[in-house]
Amino acid sequence: MHTFDYKETPKQLLTPDIVNMLSSLHELRGKQELYTNQKNLSL
Repeated sequence: MHTFDYKETPKQLLTPDIVNMLSSLHELRGKQELYTNQKNLSL
């Protein structure tokens, strides 16, 4: 059975490239919510 070291795993997974991609996705999701809210208000 494999044992995981949960203290070191995030350091390996959260590289600067992945963090940049996640923040971009978060920003785009916020913009999408604004468009959906605006569409619902116009109906």
